[in-house]
Amino acid sequence: MPDRSWFATRCLLLALTLVAIDVRAQSTAPATSPASVPASVPPAAPDTQPATTPALPATVPAAVATQPAVVVPPPPIPIADINVKADPDAQIAKGIESESAADNIVPLIDEKLVELIRDVDARSAETSRLLRATPSLSDLRSLESEWKGLAEQLNEWKEDLAIRAKLLQDNASTLAGMSNNFWLPTLDSIRASREPPELIQQAESVVAALKQARETVEARRTKVLSVQSRVRETAVRVGNSQAAVANALAAARSRLLTRDNPAIWDWTGRGAVNADTQQTIETQWNAFRAYSLRRSMAFALQAGIWLLLIPVFFRIRRWARRWAVEDPSLQRSALAFESPVATATITALIFSGWLYPHAPRLLWTIVVALALAPTIIVVRRLLDRRLLPILFALGIFFTIDRCREVAATEPRIYQLLLLAEMVAGAGLLIWYIRSGRVRAAINYSETVEALIVLTCRAFAILFIVASLATALGYVGLGTLLGHAVLGSAYLAVILYAATRIIEGLVMAIVRTRPVALLQAINKNRRLVWVRTCRLVNWLALVAWVLGTLDMLTVREIFVDAVMSVLTATLSVGTFSLSLGQVVAFLLTVWASLLISKFIRFVLQEDVYPRFHMARGLPYAVSTMLHYIILLIGFTTAVQMLGYDMTKFTILAGAFGVGLGFGLQNIFNNFVSGLILLFERPIKVGDVIQIGGDTGSVRRIGIRASVIRLGSGAEIIMPNGRLISDPLTNWTLSGRGRDIELEIAVGGAAEPRQVIALWAKVTAVHPKVAEEPPPRATLLGLGGDAIKFELRAWTNEFESWSATRSDLAIAMNTALKDAGIVLK
Repeated sequence: MPDRSWFATRCLLLALTLVAIDVRAQSTAPATSPASVPASVPPAAPDTQPATTPALPATVPAAVATQPAVVVPPPPIPIADINVKADPDAQIAKGIESESAADNIVPLIDEKLVELIRDVDARSAETSRLLRATPSLSDLRSLESEWKGLAEQLNEWKEDLAIRAKLLQDNASTLAGMSNNFWLPTLDSIRASREPPELIQQAESVVAALKQARETVEARRTKVLSVQSRVRETAVRVGNSQAAVANALAAARSRLLTRDNPAIWDWTGRGAVNADTQQTIETQWNAFRAYSLRRSMAFALQAGIWLLLIPVFFRIRRWARRWAVEDPSLQRSALAFESPVATATITALIFSGWLYPHAPRLLWTIVVALALAPTIIVVRRLLDRRLLPILFALGIFFTIDRCREVAATEPRIYQLLLLAEMVAGAGLLIWYIRSGRVRAAINYSETVEALIVLTCRAFAILFIVASLATALGYVGLGTLLGHAVLGSAYLAVILYAATRIIEGLVMAIVRTRPVALLQAINKNRRLVWVRTCRLVNWLALVAWVLGTLDMLTVREIFVDAVMSVLTATLSVGTFSLSLGQVVAFLLTVWASLLISKFIRFVLQEDVYPRFHMARGLPYAVSTMLHYIILLIGFTTAVQMLGYDMTKFTILAGAFGVGLGFGLQNIFNNFVSGLILLFERPIKVGDVIQIGGDTGSVRRIGIRASVIRLGSGAEIIMPNGRLISDPLTNWTLSGRGRDIELEIAVGGAAEPRQVIALWAKVTAVHPKVAEEPPPRATLLGLGGDAIKFELRAWTNEFESWSATRSDLAIAMNTALKDAGIVLK
């Protein structure tokens, strides 16, 4: 009995102690919802305490019995999930680290930025010296284009760096959240609760991976921010230069009609040579060298293109000589390849605009200088000998222009050189016009001849005005006019050489494989060449006009004026229409017609012959495709007019009602035409008989079809009649036609001999078909005559009547030779 009371006492004291500890833990622990307690932490269960737990003695003081125990807070990641989440989170950290370390865009921008800063330094020095020398409009516009290109490049870099900085910031935030909110608290918790060492080591490896990845991302982000700062500083410098050039450009435009230099005969106030003149070449060279470092691969690519083109043009020269002998009209295009190295040089330099965007002035001077000699070599073979002095004079003018650019900081020398150029140009053009050499050397139509003469007179007038302006001290105006005229002439020569080279290349392309294997090209080689040359000439003319307007600094004004005319709106109530919409409508419809014509041409020449298609099916496919393209083009054109397609649907409904009443006959013919194309009871080329008319179907149109009679007349037959009226199609399933002859011979004749003669006559005629075989049938015996029916087939329906006549004549001759008398 005492043993049982002692045991009960011990159990009571143990329960009271556990309850006190649990209450203390709940009062000190943070409030959490039941759902937030990790599933791996089991609840306290005093009633399941193992029997081996040491019992508290009965003499334990109350203060000691109620002292709180050290309780470890639950980890953010449940202990049971640590093994599951460790590897994926470590892989995420390594992936972010690898992605940040592998990003080579920022180092590339940093490398290019160093070169661009050198370029900006050199161009800034050149711009500053040029602005102090009161430059011309052309020089300022060139500077404006250069600085605009640099600004665009910097803006692209700023956008790329901003995107990468944001990405790195997000990655750093992700890594910090994973480390600070999950894995570090989890590691501290499992260390305090003395979990297995393997679990602690696994958590430590994840924390280390997160830390390393975060350090890599932060280092990369620091680099991006540093490059961003330098790009921003450079952009500010470029913006300042842009503003300075824009101000100088506005000032130059405002003083075009203001005297900016003393008259040519006024020598007062002329001092020594400007010190900037001695440094102009150096500043331009520095800008060119800095740009060359940035675009070194472009120079290598252009050199590679040039080396590849030289052997190609040597081979084309050999082919062109042979083609020119076969077709004398190709002689002019063949002459463009008589100097293969010069032609290859011009062709390679054509790519300069794409290879060197926003290049400095010195680079363009070098490019044009390199193109000058080969252009003269090529063009002198193509021009009339009477025009060669103008060509050589342009080469001299180009050299003087380069000297003027070098002397841009010395106004006196610049003015003298400009005046000499303008006077020489005016004198040369006036002499050519008055001597009639221009008209004599032009081998084009009268319209083209008149335009060329008019252009020469306009240029002569501009030369005279520029000479007077320069002599009176209006150097800015004289420079503008002189630069426009000479630049336009340079551009015309280069474009002329380029068009002739392109014509020769097209001539070679359409005559060599694989293009020559196309039937559409092989059968229409000359047509393709002529159309392509015409397109190239028109494009060259447009380029020359736009280039000349740009040199006169009025291209923007011209474009704005054209756009203002095109966008002028005519409003009537809620309806509004502009000229631009009308032009867009017409161009869209015209383009749809051209596209339809081109596609049908390719199908007819290259696609249909390669497939075995039933007769009439190619025409049906081409016609339906034509209708579809026109429908799409018309719908697009209506949208170009700005018309609401919902209203068009209402209009189409009203149009359908109208078709049902007033236009039912037209609608019937249209649907009948579609039935003819799909069902194909008659096809183009079929010989049909409707009523008393027999003829060949030439075309199946939207409303009516064209039938050509044997007499040569053409009947416009509504499609509805071809569907509703009975007709005879002689060639529906084939082109064969039965030939029938009825003869009567004397009663003394032997029938077998007549039959044999018919077989002999049909056997030697080339247009008589073997199947079905010819046959002769005895129709009857009576009196003194024997009647025969002679039949044969021909596969050429169009010539069956001529074949019938030939057989009749041959049979008559055979009977006479055999002594058989016809009755």
